Amino acid sequence: MRLHAREVVVTEAEIELRTAVNEWSKKHSELSSAEYLKILLGVCHDQAQSLLKIEIRLERHGNADTPGGAE
Repeated sequence: MRLHAREVVVTEAEIELRTAVNEWSKKHSELSSAEYLKILLGVCHDQAQSLLKIEIRLERHGNADTPGGAE
């Protein structure tokens, strides 16, 4: 079985992100587990919201400029 060409790109990006998060967590080792998760999940949430906003606009209107709630 041959891997899809995008798998390599996705795997490389995942490794890069894991490395960055690992380095960040080492730099901020004074954080409690709860603080660590609050920050990490908050940043991930904000990034996801931003991407989803664009995807919803594309899905509903065919462009990324019209607000998702607009008719």
